[in-house]
Amino acid sequence: MGTYLLVFFIAFKFLLPVILIWFPFLSGWANFVLDTIDGDILIPLGLEDYNYQTIDKLADYVTYIFMLIVGWKWEIHKEIKFTFALRTIGQILFFLTI
Repeated sequence: MGTYLLVFFIAFKFLLPVILIWFPFLSGWANFVLDTIDGDILIPLGLEDYNYQTIDKLADYVTYIFMLIVGWKWEIHKEIKFTFALRTIGQILFFLTI
């Protein structure tokens, strides 16, 4: 049972950002809540901390990509692109130092 829950929550972390395209506000908040509590769910289900951190950062980056896609048509697209560039640098540094 634990393995199924583990797979479900990991898949949900990667699929939830897709909904940003149609429901940016609702999906953004749902993603925020999930990102806040996912460690409290996944680690007790047996996911090791190293694997959790890696999966979490990859899922975060998927979210950033969909935020960039959605924000491309908004008035603040320049700020979104700049923030995406900064987050990309942060992601690269994280994966280079783990």
